[in-house]
Amino acid sequence: MRSFLIAVLACTSLANVACSKSDTKAAGNGGTTSAAHGHGNGGGGTTSSVTPDAGPVAGGENCSSAAGANDTNLTVYRPEIGAHVLGALAGALVVRIARDPLTGGVYYMNQDGQFWLLNLATGESTAVDMGVSGHDFRGMTFGPDGTLYVLGNEGTLGVETSVLIQKGTLGDAGTRTWTTIATSDRYPAGSSDLNHRFGGLTISPDGQWLYFGSGSRTDHGEKQGSQREVPLTSAIFRVPVDAHDLMLQNDATVLQPYLYADGFRNPFEMEFNGEAELFAIDNGPDIDLPDEINWVREGNSYGFPWRFGAEANPVLQSDYRGTGDQRLHAGYQAFDLGTYKYDSTFPAAPANVQLVDPILNHGPDGDHFRSGPDSDVLDASQMGQTLAGVTAHRSPLGLAFDTAGSLCGEYKGAGFALSFGAVQDVMGDPGGDLLMLQMSKVSGAYEMHATQLVAGFLGPVDSLLIGNKLYVIEFTGDAGNIYEISLPETVAPTFR
Repeated sequence: MRSFLIAVLACTSLANVACSKSDTKAAGNGGTTSAAHGHGNGGGGTTSSVTPDAGPVAGGENCSSAAGANDTNLTVYRPEIGAHVLGALAGALVVRIARDPLTGGVYYMNQDGQFWLLNLATGESTAVDMGVSGHDFRGMTFGPDGTLYVLGNEGTLGVETSVLIQKGTLGDAGTRTWTTIATSDRYPAGSSDLNHRFGGLTISPDGQWLYFGSGSRTDHGEKQGSQREVPLTSAIFRVPVDAHDLMLQNDATVLQPYLYADGFRNPFEMEFNGEAELFAIDNGPDIDLPDEINWVREGNSYGFPWRFGAEANPVLQSDYRGTGDQRLHAGYQAFDLGTYKYDSTFPAAPANVQLVDPILNHGPDGDHFRSGPDSDVLDASQMGQTLAGVTAHRSPLGLAFDTAGSLCGEYKGAGFALSFGAVQDVMGDPGGDLLMLQMSKVSGAYEMHATQLVAGFLGPVDSLLIGNKLYVIEFTGDAGNIYEISLPETVAPTFR
């Protein structure tokens, strides 16, 4: 059964409340550590492990020489990485984890707007009343001064949706005073399972701007009711943190000052790297076309609904009927609804807008694809190719960057992305894991190498990197786990 969140994230069907993925989850291997592994979960080829180095490495820093311990049911693919179950989450449907930079406190929040303070030393969680009200919370971030910002969705699920962004300023008595930064017009939802609503919230490094995502109300641009996308959907918006009662109208002209970038299916997670550049994941459609990781720049359009990865939406082809297309699978809602066929009334892409493809992935992991309707699953890096994006249906989430430079060697400055996991493993790469994203600019655009570090999570939804510790939370109908993943860190050199 799919949860509301998977419908929000990756596409298709089922329930909008709880999530049980025991039938599709990639199982852990009883706390194993593997020194080498194949490309993704589909296998074939190996990726050699990195041996911990107590001496200087590239860049002149020293790496911790401690081997990682694993007391979990996760599979850890490198000996220098540790995995530890910090504790159980105190509530269900937990969606976000964040750190207050003023106090150092780490908090997590569930979909109902309940908050808990997490003790990183003991793993214990204490319920905290933040004093905020609202519904369907999907975004949470702290400003540099400790101000808490949250994003929720208003409106009846499956009927209509609007956003509500609130600001909680901490007073002398330790309580927060809440004000509304922005809300929006309500737009008609269409299908509750395909309407992705608003989700994701991050603050600029200078603490002046809030960025948030609005998912599509369709799977691939098809009509839902009498409409396709509307001005308030399938985009990333930006508002100033000092805004008060800002109304975002469902009007393209009025929205223009707040539209940061367009063309997203579901940008549920955004994060800044150490260079103050914004990145966003984008979860792909109910067909075996890539999910995406994008370098987001103001004014760009990232392809939806005309492109997925670097591939054209097949419903734009006049001879496309969907019959016999191996990229389509029963159990994915848009296929079950019969919407994958030529759409003669599909609107043309704007003539004055260049569609930007996602970051090229050199692998060795997260790079499975099909080359067309008749193709078997292929591994791009094994073939000496790149993939624009990551393996279809992985549902990338939990983006984090080593902005402080606390890590060492190849981990230094890297990005890290979770994968919520595929509804069906039709690509031999179901996710439920942690990828390291090593990014570099080539001819002014980012490319990346994606390497699987840990597998076996159950619906990992968000992460928080503090120093060399990555904290991972799981989204489940019951209380999931909080994991502490230890990565190689820079240590002070010793002299003899």
